Amino acid sequence: MLRRGFIVFVIGVVALSLFAVGWSPYCYSKQGLLPPPVIVAHKYASFQELIAGVVARVGGLPRSDAVLSQDGWPMSGVSVHPVERWEIERITVENMYGPLGGRGPAYRVVIELWVRYRDGDEDLLRWGTWGPGYHIGPLIVSRGTGPPWEIVRIP
Repeated sequence: MLRRGFIVFVIGVVALSLFAVGWSPYCYSKQGLLPPPVIVAHKYASFQELIAGVVARVGGLPRSDAVLSQDGWPMSGVSVHPVERWEIERITVENMYGPLGGRGPAYRVVIELWVRYRDGDEDLLRWGTWGPGYHIGPLIVSRGTGPPWEIVRIP
């Protein structure tokens, strides 16, 4: 009887922990100790790969607010400028409808990206989108693609 009670207790603690982790946003910062989020069941394994793919395909990044398709192509006629270097400053991932995903699980991701363009100008860009799936800590389980990426230049 004591053994069964202990097993039920452990299962309850694990379930509550997963519930709490799913409710909390996950924030990665390049100065922090937490690892960057990893995407499962998506063509990219990391946001580093995703951004590197966009820069390689389209030849750079925008300098102003823009909308990019999930594949990284500008959708709003915004010009793209060659990039010398870029670095992810912060990534925030959160479940949109809480840990139980009331309307079907979906997560939101916001990436702050420092960019140095080839002409020497520097910008901080905020990329944001959402997608079907959920996150548990740094693990994002993607169930497809969401709407286009919205990029906002942070003054």
